[in-house]
Amino acid sequence: MISVLLIEDNDVDARLTQDLLAEWSVEEFKVTHAKTLSDGLAYIDKGRFDAILLDLSLPDAFGLPTVRQVHATNPSIPVVVLSGVSDQSLALQAVQQGAQDYLVKGQGHPELLARSVRYAIERKRSDANRTKGADRAPFRRGRQGWQRLRATGAKLTYVAPGFAPP
Repeated sequence: MISVLLIEDNDVDARLTQDLLAEWSVEEFKVTHAKTLSDGLAYIDKGRFDAILLDLSLPDAFGLPTVRQVHATNPSIPVVVLSGVSDQSLALQAVQQGAQDYLVKGQGHPELLARSVRYAIERKRSDANRTKGADRAPFRRGRQGWQRLRATGAKLTYVAPGFAPP
């Protein structure tokens, strides 16, 4: 069972989203619905969710700051933006602010929503596992001696040739 928090103020859009997840998915989704960002943030603090579906036009929040607030509250939960606006620039900015995907309401195959949620969850897991692995092995022996690595695997600092990692 995939637990999803849907932050959407429009009852018709919320019902359609829930129906799409129920009808067009192999997995079973448990959807918790919040009508405002503040209610959604309260749910995030209280519960455990596998993903968040987020509208960018809410009564108490609008636009990209909405993504930033949700991401800041719990950056480990993947966020998929559901918007009524088809704007590639806005979509890219939403992803740069921490969203895993940006979908336009009413566009695309109905199965796309469920697939986007599943992929967002897997990308977040993969990123978390990659970061954990980098934390366990922060050093690498290179041609010039030991090198400290960033979580992304890029060289951060040269370390003296006689150095041995702890």
